[in-house]
Amino acid sequence: MKKPIKLISLILSLLLFFAFAGCDIGYTLLRYKTAAKAGLETYAKEGAYTPENWEVVLGLVESGRAAVDAAADKDGVDNAVTTACNAIDEVPKESEMEFLPFVVGYEGISHDAASLWLDLAELVRSLEELQKLCDEHNYFPFQENKPDYHWELSKKIRDYDEIYFDKNTLILYFFTESSLDIGTTQADTIIVQDKVLTLNMLRISTGAGKDAMTFWAFLIEVNQSDVASVTEIRAVQNLEIAEN
Repeated sequence: MKKPIKLISLILSLLLFFAFAGCDIGYTLLRYKTAAKAGLETYAKEGAYTPENWEVVLGLVESGRAAVDAAADKDGVDNAVTTACNAIDEVPKESEMEFLPFVVGYEGISHDAASLWLDLAELVRSLEELQKLCDEHNYFPFQENKPDYHWELSKKIRDYDEIYFDKNTLILYFFTESSLDIGTTQADTIIVQDKVLTLNMLRISTGAGKDAMTFWAFLIEVNQSDVASVTEIRAVQNLEIAEN
């Protein structure tokens, strides 16, 4: 793999530093390590990544710094820097990621469904899968003799028939929240990366308080072709403080 221009520039600057730093090898190596760690810290820019991937980058920078500290000589430092930078280059930038179009079919607090106490994020590709998933969690939106049948959430779930699943896929995201904060949650973005679908949720806090258990339910519609390769789904909640 070709070295990115940023990595080449960083290594060249370190080589020049070492060449002109002086004759005290021990002191020079210490300063070389300091310069290397500073270079790692500025190698990537926070704004270029999603919050989740930026956390990955920070972890790689920290590992690189530790490897630099452990290096016995200049070559060891160079190898540590190269390894860390190559790993950082493998983390997709936000501009490189695939953001999927989606429609929220149902969202909000479901007081009826609070009795389910469900916490799940599932990608459902067929009506049969949907019915099976509901049965597995003792939720019965398709059975008229069950109280669940009359919930607003259940009415919406029954809208997803075989015709819908012919070209579409459904994301079910249910979670319970025990919070001292009044706010709202909404679907923000959906990203597919390496067969993993990440559903980014945005939690907007108002700062007002209450002590209550809340059940959130989201039914999110995506195109079948957009998620054909997906084998795993993750939900990530990001917090934003609303301005007063």
